[in-house]
Amino acid sequence: MANTTRRELDRDEIDDAKRLAEVFRQRKAELKAQGIRMTQESLAHDCGWRGQSAVSQYVNARIPLNLDALVKLSAALGVAPERISPRLAARLTRPASNLDVVEPAGIMEGPPTAGEIDVPYFREVELAAGNGACEVIENHGVTKRLPLRALEQSGVAVENAACATVRGDSMLPVLPDGTCIGIDRGTTDIVDGEIYAIDHDGMLRVKYLYRMPLGRVRIASENDSEYPDEIVSGDDLQFLRIIGRVFWFEVIRPRR
Repeated sequence: MANTTRRELDRDEIDDAKRLAEVFRQRKAELKAQGIRMTQESLAHDCGWRGQSAVSQYVNARIPLNLDALVKLSAALGVAPERISPRLAARLTRPASNLDVVEPAGIMEGPPTAGEIDVPYFREVELAAGNGACEVIENHGVTKRLPLRALEQSGVAVENAACATVRGDSMLPVLPDGTCIGIDRGTTDIVDGEIYAIDHDGMLRVKYLYRMPLGRVRIASENDSEYPDEIVSGDDLQFLRIIGRVFWFEVIRPRR
C-alpha cells in the first residue's frame, strides 16, 4: 500500500483502532485454538488487499478507518461493523460484504439508438489463482448505455469509453455513493485536479490526482476532512494504475 502523509487522528478514530486491534487479537486466538494461524497479512488477504500495510496502519492508529475499510475488515473478521466503529457503522446504508463488487443495474435491453453507445463496466474481482488479491477488470458482457454526445463533447473515442460505480463517501458531495461515472481510458496522463478512476493495489477508486516532485502522486478526496491526502511514491507506484479520466457522471438524488 502507499506511504501516506496524514493528520493526527482524533479520539474517536483512535478508539476505532483500539477496538479493531482487540477484535483482531480475539479472532486470532479463536482461530489458533482451531489450529488456524491468522496474521495481518492473511487479514489483508481476506480484505482483498495485496499487502499487510493497510491492516497495520489501521490497527496502530496511523490512518483513520473509513466505511469501505470497515466493511471489509468486519466481514473478514466475522463481526458486526459496530463492534469496530459504532460511529461509522451508523452510517452504513447497505449490508457489509467481503468484496465490494461494482455492478451496474444490468445489461441494456434492445440495441442502442443512433445517439447512444453501450460501454463496458469495471469492477473488482478476486483472483482465481488463490492468492486472495483483487484486481480491477472489465465486467465482460455487462454494459452501461451512454449518450454519444457526452463522448463527443469530451473528446472521448468510443473504444476508450468505460463505466464504473462510485462506492463510499470519500467524494461527497460531488460524487455520492452509487454514482455511475464515465471513464476515458485514453487519458491516463495526470492533469492536476482532474478526477480519475484508478486501480490502487487492486482496489477500484475514484479520486483527484496531482503530480508532485520526484515522481510522486498525490491522491485526494472531495471529502478531505474524513479522507486526508495520500502520497504515493517509490516502489508503491507500481501498485497504482490509472484506468482513465472521469469525463461524465450520473447522480440520482433520492427523495428526502
